[in-house]
Order: sequence, then structure tokens, then C-alpha cells
Amino acid sequence: MKSAVYSTRIPLFGALLLAANLSIAGVPEDLAQAKAAFRAKDVNKLTQLSAKLDGTIFAAYPRYWLLSINMDNNTDEQILSFQKQFSDTPLAERLKSDWLSYLGRRQQWQKLLTNYNGFGTETLDLTCYRTQARLQTEGRIDTAEVKSIWLSGDDQPNSCLDLFSTLQQKNVSIVNDPWLRMRMALRSGRVSKSDNLDAAREANRFLPANEQLNITQLTQIYQSPQKWLDKLDALPSNVAAKETTFFALNRLAMNDPDAAASKWKQIQIGASQDDIRYGWSVVAYWAAYKLSPMADDWFKLTNNQQLSDDQLAWKARAAMRSKDWEMLLSTINAMPAKQASDPSWRYWKARAFAQLGKLDESRDLYAVLSKEYNFYGLLAAEELGQANLDLKDQYKPTENDIKQVSQLPAIQRGLQLYQMDWKTEANREWLLVMRTMDDKQLIAAAELAKRNNWYDRAINTAERTRSLHNFTLRFLSPYREVMKSQTKQVGLDESWVFGLIRQESRFASVAKSVVGAAGLMQLMPTTATWIAKRIGFESYNPKAIHDIETNVLLGTSYLKYVLDSLGHPVLATAAYNAGPGRARAWLGLTPLEGTIYTENIPFDETRDYVKKVMSNAVYYAAVLGDPYVSLKRRMGVMPAKQ
Repeated sequence: MKSAVYSTRIPLFGALLLAANLSIAGVPEDLAQAKAAFRAKDVNKLTQLSAKLDGTIFAAYPRYWLLSINMDNNTDEQILSFQKQFSDTPLAERLKSDWLSYLGRRQQWQKLLTNYNGFGTETLDLTCYRTQARLQTEGRIDTAEVKSIWLSGDDQPNSCLDLFSTLQQKNVSIVNDPWLRMRMALRSGRVSKSDNLDAAREANRFLPANEQLNITQLTQIYQSPQKWLDKLDALPSNVAAKETTFFALNRLAMNDPDAAASKWKQIQIGASQDDIRYGWSVVAYWAAYKLSPMADDWFKLTNNQQLSDDQLAWKARAAMRSKDWEMLLSTINAMPAKQASDPSWRYWKARAFAQLGKLDESRDLYAVLSKEYNFYGLLAAEELGQANLDLKDQYKPTENDIKQVSQLPAIQRGLQLYQMDWKTEANREWLLVMRTMDDKQLIAAAELAKRNNWYDRAINTAERTRSLHNFTLRFLSPYREVMKSQTKQVGLDESWVFGLIRQESRFASVAKSVVGAAGLMQLMPTTATWIAKRIGFESYNPKAIHDIETNVLLGTSYLKYVLDSLGHPVLATAAYNAGPGRARAWLGLTPLEGTIYTENIPFDETRDYVKKVMSNAVYYAAVLGDPYVSLKRRMGVMPAKQ
């Protein structure tokens, strides 16, 4: 618990609890002790603390921990009673998941199905137990669901591996082609681990004994794929040797698509059309990922056959990078419906239609997309002629609205847990109650979170509205005076900086990433120290990285340095997330439209980051009353690689 932060927030929260006639005196301390007792498996102390916490809004927590410790000795009645009594807590569903997985491990299939009744979110482990239960008791499965798990190419929990073994024993057609699963596992490239959950090792066990691959050999190929390929004059006909060759080709293409293409041209002679196309799909995918101008040509050799969703996405990106609008349109049309319905591909389909002269089809797609509040919605609206963005709050909560929301036990638990710095538990409580709220309640909850300085929950909650929207809450601007002063001093667009911070930390000054980035602007300690020296901040103390004014000073100074170095906000945004060297490396051989540059960023996180920061900047300008600058203009054109 951070005492300084806790003490500044307790008056408001205490008032909310008093309104509900619930006391918080001693509760945080007792709850913390109960959690420690659970971790130590001290049942006696946990039982005592559970009794103390009975009657408080946190009674479910020690009760859940006691049941978790004693799962072998719990009765069905105890489990069901907990779920009924604490149904408004995320712990009810969590205990249910724990219990059903426990029943699955003990193969109590009928009891598992009897007590299943659906989930808000279901773990893959439980999905496979549920499927096994239906297979064993009813003789049926969801074919599409099982097929997606079978062909995922990812590591699987033991429940799924046991399910696959049962399906093989029963000769179910879904698992009749274990080589297809192996191919997916090998394409993922994950064979270098030593643990028994490695995808290739898992897939190997489902192959016939006389066809199983040599994992040691695969590990060697992973390190030196060229050595394996250099031994070959043609693609082997033996299935094990052929798939090993494809693995080597994939691994070589990951590092050197040109070398992989050259070798594939040599050894594909005499291979089947399916194998030839598959080989080119492997090479073309990595060429597109590496932003090679040859990717477009190599993808054409696949004829869209045997392409995964990810490969189709990169084929589309290669097409837009080379401005091959026919190929872009045909690739999007080849995508599964779920993938093609993503805003990104609806926008690019509209762009392709427009470039090919199909203006009516293009306008129809833009019209629907323009009603969405995201990167592509803004671009679509601008394509239709939008020359301004008027974001008026459609609903503002009353004090009575806020009071009513504040009296919900889940909201109270979430706020208290947030004060205790139990962020995971706080978020779970908050997210569960959000499921049942209408737009007015969501906006009231967002305002309540804002008043308690829980800015990330305020933004997340405001974003969930469906018809009524409050953009002031969606695009919060805390610390405005600090931001306005500092951005003016260094010469940066305030809306852009707000958009970046919204994406970096959601205005949590104590935020810290898994890699060590800290504060509002998520600065790495080494970067903070370096920029402090560069700007002459000689009194900088690394311990002050979470201080708001210090963090903003250093963050904006670094952002300004990157902007001056790279010359464009899109490049600077990409560099802020992934580093200046990578931002430069992703440039094209010729000038590239900013949206196409962004769409072709190889890192999923950075690609999404740039889109959100740049669209945030447009929304922030509207909320803050700054002059309108279109997203298309902000994205601009990227210079050619030097």
C-alpha cells in the first residue's frame, strides 16, 4: 500500500462507504493479512481473518482463498453456496472455473457438465475439459471449436492434449491429419525450448511412431537452417523430411527472405503445386514482414492458397506498400469473414475500391466506418469530406447518478482495492459490474473513477458506451497546466502529447511497465538519465522519475529530440515506442503515405500504438478546443529511406 496516495484519497471513498452503511475501518489491513496467510497456506490464520471480514464488502476474498486451499475436501454444496452468495464478485466465476477444471482433472464429466452453465470468459484449459466431457457423455463436440484449437500451432494445456488423444483413439476426422498440426507448429518456429509444452514437441506425439520428427535435429536447424537446405537438390518426398525442409525454409526466410527465395527456386522443381505454393507462402510472409519489395511478387505465386490469417494480413500490407490495389482487394476478399470485418480491412477495402474507380462501393464502406470512434473511423469520415470534428458530450452524469453507482458493492470494492494498490483485483471487480451497466451508468462510473484519480478506469469505462458518449471522460486531460506549460516550452503539439500519454500510461503517474518504463510518459531509466544530461538537468535524481512535472519535462524533451531527429510526428511516435533505429528501418525506398507506413510496422504493439496516438491527437484537439488538423494531414507522407 502506498500510504501517501492512500491518505489523499480516503476522504472521498470513506464518504461513499458511509453512504452505504459499510465500514472500512481495519478492512484493508485484515484483507492484506488474509492474502498473506493464503500464500503461506496458513489455514488457521486465514479462517480467523475470514471470520473478521464476514459482513464486510470483502467477505468473499478470504472465503475464496479457503476454498482454493481445500479444493480436495470441499463439498459441492460449499462451492455452489459461495457462487450464489457472492455472485456479484469476480471470485464466483473464478471459483467456478477452478472447480470445473478440478472436476475435469478427475474425469468427473457429468458433474462438470451439470454445473457448467456458461462463462463470461473461459480458459482454454476449461474449454478442452468441457469438450472432453461432452465427448465422453454425449458423444458430440463442437467441430469448428476443436479444429481451431487443433490447428492453432500454439502450446496447449494438458487438458487439450488429452482431448486430442481421445479424439485420435475414437478416430474422429478432425485429428486425422496430424501433419497439418505439425506444420502449423513448425511455422510458429517454437522448437528451441526445452520444456514439454513446446508446440512442436506436443504435435510430434500425435504423429505415427515411424514418422515422428527428430526434435534435436529441428533445434540444430533452428540455429543453422542454411546448412540443412544446402544439402538438398530437391524437396524430399518423404513427409517427415519434407516438413523438416519447410521448417528450415521458414527459419531461413525469417532472417533472409532473399536467400530463402533463391533456395526455394532451386529445390521446388518437381514438387506438387500445393507444396510449391506453400513454400512461397512461407517466403513471401517473411519478405512482407521484413518490408521487402519482392513480397508482392512472391505472394502472387501462392494464389491465396494455404494462407493463414496472418499471412493474408501481410499479403494485404505488401500490396498496399506497392500500391497494387487489385491484389489488395482480392486478398481482403479472401480473408475469413471475422478478419475481413475488422475496421482496418474495411477501410483498406474502401481505399482499394476508390483507387479502382468503384466509388459507390467505396462510399458505402466509408459511410458505415465513419460512425466509429477510432483511427479508421476518422480516416473514413475525412474521405467523405469531413472538415471538422465536433465532439460534444452527449451525456453528463448528475450527482445523483454518481451517488447511485457509488453505492454498488462491486464499485466500492474496486475503489478500495485500487487504494490498496491491488490493481488486478480492482480491475476485475470493476470490469465485472461494467457488463450490466447502461450508458448513463457507465458514464457515471467513469466520472466516479476520475474523481478518485483512477484515470485508466475512467477512460476504459467511458469507452464502453454504445449510444451516449462523454468525450471529456474518454479523453481525460489531467495535469493540464503542467502539460500546457511544458509542451509550449519545448515546442510540441499539446494534443499529440496528451494522445501519447493516454496510450502510454492512461495518466497513472505510478505506472511501471514490465521492462521498467516508468511514470506518465513511461520513460526507461537510462533514457531519462540521458535526456536529463542533454537538457542540462544536473539536479535530476532517478528516484524522481514518477514525479509528474519531472516525468513530463524529461518525456517531452525526449519526444522533441526524437521529432527533430526524424522530422515527422508519425516517425517520432513509432520511435518513442520501438526506438529511432527501427522507425527509420521501416521507411520505404520511395516516399510512403503515413497510413501505409504505419500499417506495415512489423511489431503489432507499435503498429497499434501509432494508430491510437495519432487518432488520440485528433480527438484531444477537439476536446481541448484546439484548431482542427485532420488525421490524414497528421499522418502525412514519410520520406524515403536514406
